[in-house]
Amino acid sequence: MNLLSNAVHIVLHRIYELYKIVHSFDKFKKYKRNVKMYKWKNVTNSFSNEERYYKDMYLEINEVYDEVVEVSLFSSEKGLYEIYFSYGYMYGIIYVEAENADLKREEVKDELAQEYQRHKKPTSEFVDAFAKKHKVCFPNDILFDISDLF
Repeated sequence: MNLLSNAVHIVLHRIYELYKIVHSFDKFKKYKRNVKMYKWKNVTNSFSNEERYYKDMYLEINEVYDEVVEVSLFSSEKGLYEIYFSYGYMYGIIYVEAENADLKREEVKDELAQEYQRHKKPTSEFVDAFAKKHKVCFPNDILFDISDLF
C-alpha cells in the first residue's frame, strides 16, 4: 500500500507542477493583453513635395510611433543619406550609405520602439549605448540654419 500511495503522491505532485506552469502562462497572456502594442505610422504624405526638400536632401519617409518617437530618412544625390530621429529629449542624425539606409532605418526604429515600450522615456543608459552604436551626430543646423542669412 505504501508503494501505491507514493505513486499517487508523485502523480499528484506532477499534476500540481503542470497546473502551476499552465497558470503562469495564463498570467502572462493576461499581462500581454494589457500591454498596448503601437505601430509605426507613415506620415510622409503630411508634407507637401516642396516641404520634403531640405538643402540638397529629400525626405523619403517619415514615420511616428505613438506620436512620440519619430524616424525620418533623407536621401541625397551628393553624399550620405541621413536618418533623423526624435524621442523625448533625444534626437539627432545618423549618416549612412545609400545602400544601407533602409536596413539601418529599420534597425533604429526597432531599437527606439523597444526602449519606448519598456520605459516610455529614453534612459541615460539607452542614450549612451544608442549614440555610440549608431554614431549619432548633432549637426549645427538642426536648431538654427544660418546658411540663408549669408
